Amino acid sequence: MAHNMRKMNGKVGYFAIKVDLSKAYDRLNWNFIHQTLIEVGYPLEWIAVVMNSVTSVRTNVKWNGESANYFHPQQGIRQGDPISAYLFVICMDKLSHLITQEVQEGEWKPMRTGQQVSHEKTSIMFSKNVCHRVREELVLLSGFNIETPSLGKYLAKQLSFVGRVTLSKAVIEAIPIYPMMTSPIPKTCLNEIQKIQRAFIWGDEDGNRKYHAAIQTGQKALWIDVMKGKYGRQNSSFEIPIVRAQDSSLWKCLSDGLHNFHMYEFWAIGNGNTVKAWSDRWLLYGKSIEELGIVVLDNMQSWKVKDLVDDSGVWKLDTLTSWLPHNIISKLFAIVPPNNASAADMRAWRGTMDGNFSIASAYTMLCNLNDDEWDVVWRRIWRLQVLERVRSFIWLVRHDRLITNYRKSKMHICAPWCKHCVKAIEDTMHVLRDFPLAKVVWCNLMNSAVGDIFYAANLEDWITLNLNQDLGKEKEGTWSCVWAVGCHFLWFWRNKEAHGDESRRLSQPWQLIMSQFQHYQQANILHVASHVRHKAVVQIGWTRPEEDWIMLNTDGASRPSSSAGCGGLLRNSNGFKKIALHIDSYVVVHTLQSDKDDSVVGWRIIQEIRRLLAMDWEVKISHSYRESNACGDTLANLGCDNEPGMQVYDHCPASLSSLLLADVMGIATPRVISL
Repeated sequence: MAHNMRKMNGKVGYFAIKVDLSKAYDRLNWNFIHQTLIEVGYPLEWIAVVMNSVTSVRTNVKWNGESANYFHPQQGIRQGDPISAYLFVICMDKLSHLITQEVQEGEWKPMRTGQQVSHEKTSIMFSKNVCHRVREELVLLSGFNIETPSLGKYLAKQLSFVGRVTLSKAVIEAIPIYPMMTSPIPKTCLNEIQKIQRAFIWGDEDGNRKYHAAIQTGQKALWIDVMKGKYGRQNSSFEIPIVRAQDSSLWKCLSDGLHNFHMYEFWAIGNGNTVKAWSDRWLLYGKSIEELGIVVLDNMQSWKVKDLVDDSGVWKLDTLTSWLPHNIISKLFAIVPPNNASAADMRAWRGTMDGNFSIASAYTMLCNLNDDEWDVVWRRIWRLQVLERVRSFIWLVRHDRLITNYRKSKMHICAPWCKHCVKAIEDTMHVLRDFPLAKVVWCNLMNSAVGDIFYAANLEDWITLNLNQDLGKEKEGTWSCVWAVGCHFLWFWRNKEAHGDESRRLSQPWQLIMSQFQHYQQANILHVASHVRHKAVVQIGWTRPEEDWIMLNTDGASRPSSSAGCGGLLRNSNGFKKIALHIDSYVVVHTLQSDKDDSVVGWRIIQEIRRLLAMDWEVKISHSYRESNACGDTLANLGCDNEPGMQVYDHCPASLSSLLLADVMGIATPRVISL
C-alpha cells in the first residue's frame, strides 16, 4: 500500500495513519480513567480512593546533574503499582468499545493489515493441576503448542560458544539415560531434543531461518497471492518474470533470484499433468531433454509427461526409443509411470535430500563447494578426542577466524606485523606454525621426515594434512589430537604475551602439550568403555511365515556398469490377503513405515508403494538380515542381467535352487550383530 501511494496521481489523494500506543501507561488521561470506572459501576467511594492514588503522584528530573523541583503530572498511572495493570486493562477495553462503535457508525473504516498469528512463536502454558486430557483438547482446539522450557536462555548470553556447546552436551546426554535403560526412545523424540540443543548453541528460535521457495512451489499465502495478482501479467507460472522500472524493490529482488532457482530445480513426477515432457527438467537433474539438443516432432512439442504413457500404464518405449538415446531410456525405468491416482507433480530442489529449498544448500551450489570433501574435514574436527574448547578452537582455525594482528589491521586497529619477528605478518599460519616458538614445538613432536610438506602447505591443506595423516614421532595414530592441543597452547601463550603477562616461557613446552593430551586420554578411557556396544554371534536363516500368511522376500542390486535390478520371492500361495514383506534395508523399512519423505529421490516409487499398501489387505513390513534373504538377493542380481521390464519365473532358476533348498532345510548362517 505504501509503495502504491508514492506513485498515485489524480485529484483524489489518500493518507494513512499508523497508530502505536507508545508508552501507554504514561499517556492514560485521568479524566478518561475516572469516566471509565464510573461506567463500569464501581462504588463512588472506591473510585475516589483510586483516583486519589493516581493523581497524587509527584515526580522530578535531573537537570545538569542536579534534581529539579517536584511537579505534578496530568496523565499516566503509577509504574509498578499492582492496581495499575487492572486500570490499564479496563481502559483498553473501553477504548476497544469506542473504536468498535465508530466502525459500526461508519465513521472509521477498518483495514486488514495481513498480519497473522505466529503459531510457531505462540504457546500455551498450563498449571500442573490441569489434567493431561484437558491439555490435549485445548491445544488441539487452539492450534498452538504447549510451552516447553528453553535450555537456559538466561545462560546463553553469559556463556561463550564453547561453554554453550559443553552445557548442551551435558544436558542432552543426561536427559535420555534413564529412559534408555528400560525402553528405546523414538527417533522423532531424539530429533526434537537435538533441535533444542542446536537452537541453544546457535541462538535460534522457532520461526527463524525458515526460508522457502514459496512462489515456485505453489504454497498458499496471502503475500504470494498479492505478488501474483500485481506482477503476474498473464504469467502465472513465473517462469520468465516481467520486471518494470516502477515495480517494487521486493519484486525486483525476487525476479533476480528466480534465475538461480531455475538452474537447480527439477520436477518429481506424480500424475504427469503439469510437467512438459521435453522442456522441463524431470528426467535428468541437470538439463531437460530439449537442452540436450534432441529434436522431436512438432506435434509432440506440447506433450506432457503423462502423454509418454500408454493405456496400459507403461512407458511408450516403442515410440521413445526411435529418437531418445539409450542413457535417457534407462532413466525411464527408474521412474514409476504417472497415473491419475497419483499425487500432483512436485517441484524439488537439487541441493537437499528431501527436495526442500534451503539457503545453505543454495549457497553451497552457487559457490561450487564440494560437499563431500567439506563434510569430511568438519567431521574429523568434531570427532577429535580432545577437550571441547580445543575442538571449538580448531573449528575457528579452519574458518580462519583467529583475531591476529593481520585481522586487526583489516579493522584498522593495529599494524599487521608480529611483535617478535622482523617484517613478518602475524596471520593464523604464522602464530600456529611459522613463529619460532611454534617451530620448536613441532620439531620436538613431529617426525622430521615430513617437515617439507608440513611447512609448505597453506592453511586449508595444512589442517587437512594434520587431520588425515599420522605425522608424529611415535606413530600411534593420535597425531591429530596432539596437533590440535599444540595449536591451542600456541594460541594461548601468544595471547598471554600480547596482553602483558610477563611470565617466563617454558623451557620444554612440548612436554606440557603431551601431558595435557595424555591426561585427557586417561580420563576418557572410562567414558569410552561405557559406550562400547557388545556384540554376539547369532545364527541367521529364513523362517516360515505364520499360518494364512504369504511371505515376500525382496532385494535390489546394482552394477558398476550403471545397470540395476530388483527381485522378489513369494512363498505359500494359500492366501494373498495377509502378506509379510521382508526387506534387508533398514532405510527402506523405516521410510515405508513412516509418513515422512526423507528423500526426493524415489519419491514417486514410495508414493506408489504406500498407495498399494493402503488397499484391502494386511501387510507387515519388517527388516531381515541379508543371510535370511539370500533368494531375494540372487533374484535382484539376475534382474541386472535381464532385459528392461518385469519377468516372472514360473519355475525356479538354476542359480536359485540350492539357496531355496537351504531355506527349506532351515540352514542358518552365523553373523556378528550388535546387542
